[in-house]
Amino acid sequence: SSGITQSTGGHMYKHVNSHVTSHVIECDTAQGCLDVPRTPPEGITTEQVLLQQDSLLSEFQDNSQDMVVSNLWLHWVNDLPGLFKEVNRVLTPDGVFIGSMFSTDTIYQLRVSLQQAELERTGGISPHISPFVTAQDLGSLLHAAKFCMITLDSDLVTTGYPDMYYIMEDLKGMGENSCLRSGAPFLRRDVLTAASAIYKSLYAEPDGTLPLSFNVLYFIGWKESPTQGVPKPRGSQTMSIADLDQIMEDLRNPPAPSKS
Repeated sequence: SSGITQSTGGHMYKHVNSHVTSHVIECDTAQGCLDVPRTPPEGITTEQVLLQQDSLLSEFQDNSQDMVVSNLWLHWVNDLPGLFKEVNRVLTPDGVFIGSMFSTDTIYQLRVSLQQAELERTGGISPHISPFVTAQDLGSLLHAAKFCMITLDSDLVTTGYPDMYYIMEDLKGMGENSCLRSGAPFLRRDVLTAASAIYKSLYAEPDGTLPLSFNVLYFIGWKESPTQGVPKPRGSQTMSIADLDQIMEDLRNPPAPSKS
């Protein structure tokens, strides 16, 4: 079996073994991410592919991959509907598309503070934070790309910072600078000072910590297949979702075959 994943510096390898797949293709639009040294698990072959933003996945043949995985990268894609259709094209029948991406309300505290400060100081606002999809948008896009048995979930992760400047520096270190071409190319110093004060007045915790929220959407979509299973009736499950960690651990470490 073969699967495509975005480049994660080898972090994905912690969650796969030769019982899951035999070949992993790491893809990214940044060569530096592909060049990070990594050690794949025993029994798995790998390759790295540099993607072009205007022709993502075009080098892969139809029905050639069993799985495509993307983790917190899709907000950089200009044409999500086109990419989802390409993912569906390269997947084998009954292949699976698993991913996560940032959703609306991600870093909303910073967005609101910058907008209010810019409105006060300049009389207008320019976009400084990339747009994000909603859960409804994501489900509709997957359905339009002909995925079925779509499952969505979300998780709100909030971290704390001492001030707004630490937040902006951390986002820059994550490589999450705004990619927007429209709007003002920079923020004036007085706007930043006002935004910092607004952030503290609106969102500061009692101990002075400034919260920053990341709203993450998780999704699974399957390519249609004549032999594909159908969802079981509600309430007919024999395992609890609370046991999912143990189930995954058993799959990663299957018992040795008996010697009989």
